Amino acid sequence: MNHEKLRKILQEAVEEGLSVLGESGKRAIMFHMKNTFEIKIEDASFNIKEFTDALRVIFGPGAIFLEQIILEKICNKIGLKKAADLSLEEAVEKLSNLKGE
Repeated sequence: MNHEKLRKILQEAVEEGLSVLGESGKRAIMFHMKNTFEIKIEDASFNIKEFTDALRVIFGPGAIFLEQIILEKICNKIGLKKAADLSLEEAVEKLSNLKGE
């Protein structure tokens, strides 16, 4: 999958996934990501490990819940069934390596 398409899908999925926290919660996390971890949501696909690491610092074990929601959003957008054994980081890496599209 080309990187621009993946970047757009991931940005939308992250924003939709974080929306489970409510609009103000989503904005607070995005602000914290940018100012504390220097991660812009639109660039998460470039540094997915740093993004997931930051989620884990912020939410501890609860980050897994958000990662799975984001992964589910990605899968819905590209028409794939979510693999239960993949982490968000692993899935994004696999999608980055797909050729074509």
